[in-house]
Amino acid sequence: MTFKNYLKDHSFSLFLCFFMLSLLIIILWVFQCPLFIIYFLPSLIFVFISIIIVYEYRRKCSFYHRFEQDLSRLDEKYLITGMAYHPHFLEGKLLLEYLYDINKSMKEHLNLSLEKQKAWKEYIEMWVHEVKTPLSTSFIVLENHPTQINESIKEELDQIDHYVEQVLYFVRSENVEKDYLIKAVSLKKIVYEAIKKNKKALIEKHVSCQLEKLDYTVYSDKKWLVYILDQIIHNALQYFKQDPKLTIQAIQSDNSVTLTIKDNGIGIKEDELSRVFDKGFTGSNGRTNKKSTGMGLYICKQLCIKMYHDIYITSTQDKTTVSIVIPMSSFVTLQ
Repeated sequence: MTFKNYLKDHSFSLFLCFFMLSLLIIILWVFQCPLFIIYFLPSLIFVFISIIIVYEYRRKCSFYHRFEQDLSRLDEKYLITGMAYHPHFLEGKLLLEYLYDINKSMKEHLNLSLEKQKAWKEYIEMWVHEVKTPLSTSFIVLENHPTQINESIKEELDQIDHYVEQVLYFVRSENVEKDYLIKAVSLKKIVYEAIKKNKKALIEKHVSCQLEKLDYTVYSDKKWLVYILDQIIHNALQYFKQDPKLTIQAIQSDNSVTLTIKDNGIGIKEDELSRVFDKGFTGSNGRTNKKSTGMGLYICKQLCIKMYHDIYITSTQDKTTVSIVIPMSSFVTLQ
């Protein structure tokens, strides 16, 4: 707030003051008061008015300037009511009272939304559990009655199971609660578990798997990291061509390990790389493959963000590399 803007905002009041001073001078002149009185009295009143204006400006300007500084330091602006300086003028007090009321209403709506989100999450998790039970039973029945038709049904059930699990992890990735556990885990065991989950598809497509330098202990959530690798491998399986090859290796650097998953599939177009982690983005490859939902990599990105991991993709023609940077120290458990 500049002094010029302050005067402009009080222009009507200032106009009245100068009008009254002019009127006083005229009255003193009409009543033939001494010139000393005619000059001295309006000048004294003008000085008092100026002092009041400057005092009020400095008081309000100090409050608004400090308020603006406090607000700029906050990432979550609604917290300003908890740290705002309490002013000694009416407009400032009213402003803070209104902000308190607005903030209170916002918190009530936020708490209500969080309760609804929690109930929705709990329902989805229960639904996933209930759906997986008949799926598991169906797998057992089909395995006990091996036929060509049943094998085709099993493949479709595998897809259903994959999408059901994707729903579960989507809910967890969108949820604000910290429902994961970061602890020391064996990177090799996690990779092997993800490979095992895709064992059948890898064998059927004759994929050559090469695992290198995985003897590291990293800090992550085991289930979440297994899901991320499972999703990446599942994506690679959709786009393999002839002589499919999958290479998974780890490279240590400072306090982290970079896990890379390389495939010799069809690759990703350069102009689409920046959008592969966007929600619902399928790209030209996904539009060709009708089974693509555009949610898998988005979920992987969100899970990595929650676990303080980094994930990025590089790709050229006939080659795609997904890299996951995983901490080797336990500082993330303190976040």
